[in-house]
Formats: sequence, structure tokens, C-alpha cells
Amino acid sequence: MEWLDTFIGLIGGGTLVTLATLPSIIKKAKTDVVAAQLDNMQKVADGWKAIADERQEACQEKERVIAEKDAKIDALYIQLGTQREAYNAKVEENTELKVYKATNEVKLCMRRGCGDREPQSGY
Repeated sequence: MEWLDTFIGLIGGGTLVTLATLPSIIKKAKTDVVAAQLDNMQKVADGWKAIADERQEACQEKERVIAEKDAKIDALYIQLGTQREAYNAKVEENTELKVYKATNEVKLCMRRGCGDREPQSGY
């Protein structure tokens, strides 16, 4: 009978209190688990946000460097165009002088001051 009284005492006293408070204990445990999961998810999200921000800054830096290089290339193309124009003008002037020289060589008399002109050209 002692066993039965002890068993009933344990079940009756502590178990009823436990059964009464068990839903709130379970609810608190679930809330703590959900809070811990949300905290972990927030840490992961913050880590990914930091990585995304770093990549965006790196992209902006690369775009700035590319824009600077594009500006330098454009300036070099302008300089190259100016030099090509000057070169083409010199080539054209040189060609005109060669043509002028070739046409005047025909008119040049090998004997100066005589009526017998060599070569005979009609000039």
C-alpha cells in the first residue's frame, strides 16, 4: 500500500502542476526555438548583404576605372586623328611638289641662253 500511496502522491501532486503548466512551457520552448532560428537567419542575411555591398562597391570602382581608361583612349584617338590629318596634309603637299617638279623638269633647258633648246619641248 505504501507504494500505491507514494505513486498517487507523485502523480497527484507534481503531475497535475506539470500538466497544467506544460502547454505554456511547450509554447515558450517553441518561441525560443523560432527566435533562435530568426536570429540565425538575420545573421545569414546580414552576411549576404555585406557581401553584396562589397561587390557593388568593387563594381563601381571598376566602372570608374573603365570610364577613366575610356576617356584616355578617346583623347588618344583625337590626338591620332590630328596627327593623321597633319600627315595626310604633308603627303598631299609632297605629291603636289613632285608633280610640279616633274612638269618643270621638262621645261628646263640644258643649254642656257641659246636658241637651240634641249630638249625640244615648245617652251
